[in-house]
Amino acid sequence: MARVFRGVAFLAAMLLPALAAAQTRAEAEREGTRAARGAAIQTEDGWGIVEHELRVVPVEEEQPAEALSGDLPPLPQPEWPNDELYEGWDYASAYSFPELHPSVAVRNFDIVGDAGGATNFVSRLELELYLLHFGVNAIESVGGNRAERVFADVDVRIPISLGRNMLLAILPGVSFPIDEGPKASSQTNVRAQAIWGVAGGGLGLQLRAGVTEGSRPAGLIEVGERLDHTAALYGALASWRVIDPLQLRVEASGEIATESGAPDTLTLLPGVVFFPWGDPRLHLGLSGVIETVSAGLDGRYTYGGLLELGIFFL
Repeated sequence: MARVFRGVAFLAAMLLPALAAAQTRAEAEREGTRAARGAAIQTEDGWGIVEHELRVVPVEEEQPAEALSGDLPPLPQPEWPNDELYEGWDYASAYSFPELHPSVAVRNFDIVGDAGGATNFVSRLELELYLLHFGVNAIESVGGNRAERVFADVDVRIPISLGRNMLLAILPGVSFPIDEGPKASSQTNVRAQAIWGVAGGGLGLQLRAGVTEGSRPAGLIEVGERLDHTAALYGALASWRVIDPLQLRVEASGEIATESGAPDTLTLLPGVVFFPWGDPRLHLGLSGVIETVSAGLDGRYTYGGLLELGIFFL
């Protein structure tokens, strides 16, 4: 038995230093690997992936401060408003024609006015889906009577950059009934328009030109009168953001009939837009509406007001 003990002691004396040396080398290799990995993924400005030590402790014990408030880096979150939304801020959003700058937004317009002694009211919803403009009059009342038909407006936006502060948009579009009533080609409108704009430093100017043909309302207030002749489209918009929360603006748009005796239209919208958050995410707009529908624009005028609520995401 003594010989066995002496043999075991001899083997232990020979193997323990070798095992200790091997363990030391393994630890050194692991430390070197961690150091190399940390050097590869960390930068001086703090960007990168940082290893975090996870600790398991009984729930009734107080957690370490670094485990609660964490040396874990925060998850990246998309900025809102983003740079693109700020870049389009100076390109003011029009009321009577589609927006020039591509965006993702939801806008609601409430329009009320007196037309021929009767009160007309329109609640209009518009969606800006970057390259697509969609609009529908969700509520339309003419002289206290709800409209029987519901029409949708769809325009495809093709933006063309002409420089850092200049933009051109080509917008072919169509309008058609979306209710359950009969569908007919005579109730459809087709159009093509181009909007040019220059903006910067809180100032913006836009010009609009195009052509339209087919059934369409005569204006923002005169929704009870529908036109179907061919006409040339025109328009302009000037805006000035006096301070970040406040923008002054004036807008004009209309149609010039290509047929003799057909009515022309003109809509003027002077107003103001508030940005309660001091940035382009939330629009609160208030504008007057002055409108006429007559050959040569020498007929009566109708007056009203417009209230806008818009939320912009991109």
